[in-house]
Amino acid sequence: PHRGRARGVGGIFYDDRNTGDWEADFAFTQDVGRAFLPAFLPVTERNRNLPWTDADKEAQLVHRGLYAESNLVYDRGTKFGLKT
Repeated sequence: PHRGRARGVGGIFYDDRNTGDWEADFAFTQDVGRAFLPAFLPVTERNRNLPWTDADKEAQLVHRGLYAESNLVYDRGTKFGLKT
């Protein structure tokens, strides 16, 4: 991990997703889309009214900065764009 910090819980990276079955790959993408709100909304609802301090905001800004820096260092698409 970049600077010894986790970037998050992960995600789905489609860079190399090509099973050779376009219909199945597209159906997978649609399923991901359909699953998003039922997964995301309960988390949002549970946390949206929690107190928020200036220290929390500062920690968020630091984390976002490290995430952006990490993308510049490690993300294939970003590196490709910069090299181009």
